[in-house]
Amino acid sequence: MGSIGIDFGTGNSVLSVCHGNQVQVFNLAKGAYGSSSDILVNAEGAIDPDPQHLLSPPPGFTRVTAIKRQLLNLPPDAGAEREKWLGFAVARLRYLYEAFTATTNTPVYKAVLTCPANAGQAYREILLEIGRRIGLPAVDIVDEPTAAAVHHGLAEVATRTERWLIVDWGCGTCDVSLIERRKGQADLVVKVVKGDNALGGLDMDALL
Repeated sequence: MGSIGIDFGTGNSVLSVCHGNQVQVFNLAKGAYGSSSDILVNAEGAIDPDPQHLLSPPPGFTRVTAIKRQLLNLPPDAGAEREKWLGFAVARLRYLYEAFTATTNTPVYKAVLTCPANAGQAYREILLEIGRRIGLPAVDIVDEPTAAAVHHGLAEVATRTERWLIVDWGCGTCDVSLIERRKGQADLVVKVVKGDNALGGLDMDALL
């Protein structure tokens, strides 16, 4: 059995699978457009399930971008608006998960979803709901920069006490974790996690 991790990004989403200390990023057969977090919808709100069409949208379909940022910025009483953007996110991550399960006979017993360091409880609950809707097994939520540190560090035992500053600067958010690993240990201790949900590549593009 294995566990998987999914990074739902503002621009791209990636799935990796872990067997013991070995981690491998799932390579979608349909290429870069399969990993995009964008979707296509028509005037009635129907979602095009084939990410290959992102290259050349069918007539009547328009591209929806930055779904993650919309979910992060939803007000508490979003109602129908929350359901709309949640549906978009579910559609994209369901494609990614189902594409993975179609290629393996190994059962998945655990899933980890990553979130921005500055994400509130409402967004974390949205991620858990996405996981339930696409059929993920037991789901844990891990801050994005912390997840990067765990991948890098758990296979080793520290020969000296170390502190790492992990910076995750993505398309929509910028997050940092300060991680400590004591001499003679493999466990990582998160000392500080901070983030900015409006400091990403999209914002740099807008300024430029």
